Amino acid sequence: MNWHKNFFNTWHGLDKKTLFFTLMLCMFSIFITCSISPAIAKRINVYKFQFAFKHVFFLLFSISLMLIIATMKQDFIIKFSMLAFVVLVIMLLAVIIFGAEIKGARRWIKLPFIVALQPSELLKPFFVVVNALILRNLNSHRNRKLAISAAGLLIIDILLIGEPDFGMFCMYSFIWIAQVFIAGFPLKHLVKMLLAIIAIMIVLIASLPHTRQRIISFAGGNGELKYQVEKALQSMAEGGNFGKGPGDGSIKFQLPDVHTDYIFAAIGEEFGYIICLLITLVYFFIVIHNLLIAKSEPDMLKANIIIGIALMFGLQAFINLGVSINLLPSKGMTLPFISYGGSACIGMGISFGILLALTSRNSSYNSKYNLY
Repeated sequence: MNWHKNFFNTWHGLDKKTLFFTLMLCMFSIFITCSISPAIAKRINVYKFQFAFKHVFFLLFSISLMLIIATMKQDFIIKFSMLAFVVLVIMLLAVIIFGAEIKGARRWIKLPFIVALQPSELLKPFFVVVNALILRNLNSHRNRKLAISAAGLLIIDILLIGEPDFGMFCMYSFIWIAQVFIAGFPLKHLVKMLLAIIAIMIVLIASLPHTRQRIISFAGGNGELKYQVEKALQSMAEGGNFGKGPGDGSIKFQLPDVHTDYIFAAIGEEFGYIICLLITLVYFFIVIHNLLIAKSEPDMLKANIIIGIALMFGLQAFINLGVSINLLPSKGMTLPFISYGGSACIGMGISFGILLALTSRNSSYNSKYNLY
C-alpha cells in the first residue's frame, strides 16, 4: 500500500493556495455556463444545457488531469513534455493542411472518435517547459541555445500565421521573450528582439484582413466586432455593482461569442462589478503568488517554467478581460478556467498540473536532463 502513502505525501506538499483559487474559478464557471447555455443552444437549435454539460465534462477532465500531473515525478514531466511538444507541432502543421476553416481561420483538427482539438492551446505548457530546458544554463553555449530556442519559436509562429491566429502569435512570442530574459539574456539585445517582434506584428496586422478588421473596429470603425464590444460594455454597465441576478442577463441572447470571448461581460451583467473585481483579483493573486514562489526557487530551470506558466495564464486572462472592457482589440482568447472551450480548458489543466508539480514542497528534480 505504498502508493497510498506516496499519494498523501504528494497531496500534502501541493500548493493549496493555487489549487484552491483554481478550483474556485472552475466552480464559478459552472454557474455562469449553466446560465448562458440555454441562450446559445436556442440559437443553434440543440438541447438547452448541451454547452453546460460539455463544459462540466471538460472541466472535470481537466481537473483530473491537473491533479494526476501534479503528483508525477518531475523527470517524467520533462521527458513527456519533449515528446508532446514534437507531436503537437506536427499537429499544428496538420491543422493548416487538414483543419476546417471557421470564421476565416483554421485552428482546429478533428481526430477520429475525438472532438475537434486546437493544438495551439495544448502546446503552450509544453512549449514553456521545452523552451526553459533549452535555455538552461544560458551562459554555457549561449549562441547555440538561443538559436535553437528562437528556431522553435519561429516554427510555431510561422504555423500560427498560416492558420492565421494573431492572438496566439502574440502569446507565444511574449512568453518566449520573458523566458529568455529570465534565463539571463542581456536586456539591450532583448529590447532589439522585442522591437523585431512588434515590427512583425505590425506587418501581420497590415497583411491579414481578419486581423486588420479587428484593429479597425477597435479604433472606432463599424461592423460586427464593434457591435459586440458595444453590447459587452452596455451589459456590464447595466449590471451595476450587484448584477441583474443569475439567469436574468440579456447579452447572452445577442452575442454569438458570449460563452468564450465575452463571458466576462455576461458575468458583469448577471453578477455585477463586485464579482468581476473579485475574479480579477483571483487571477492577479495566482500570478503574483507563483511569481514569488519562482523568485525563491534556486533551480533556474524550475523557476523559468513556473514564471512562464504563470505569465501565460496571466496574459491570457488580461487579454480576455481587456477585450471585454474595450482596452484591447478582439483576439479570440478565452478566459482561463471560465470560458467554454475544451482545448483551452485541457491546456490550462495540463499547465497547472505542471505548475503544481514544480511548486510542490516535496518536489525534486534530477539535473541529468540537460541538453548540453
